[in-house]
Amino acid sequence: ESEPGRDEEGVAWTLNDLGVLYREKGDSAAAEEHFTRAVTAFEAALGPRSPFLAECLDEYAMLLREQGRRSEADALSRRAESIRSASPLP
Repeated sequence: ESEPGRDEEGVAWTLNDLGVLYREKGDSAAAEEHFTRAVTAFEAALGPRSPFLAECLDEYAMLLREQGRRSEADALSRRAESIRSASPLP
């Protein structure tokens, strides 16, 4: 039997990894879809202050920068930094 939230965390990581894969393959639309779903999944599984969510936000921000969407990327990066400063990885 798995811990509560553990399956959801696994789904979040899978979505994040697929976002990275699609970004690297140049499929920005698929990457963005997976990153937005990963953010939602991390928030649901681990809460809005999880350092793992911050990692996902950084990956998503990288995609947005590659698309020239700097203001959106900067907002995600600021949110990720805020999370990291409040909840560093163990």
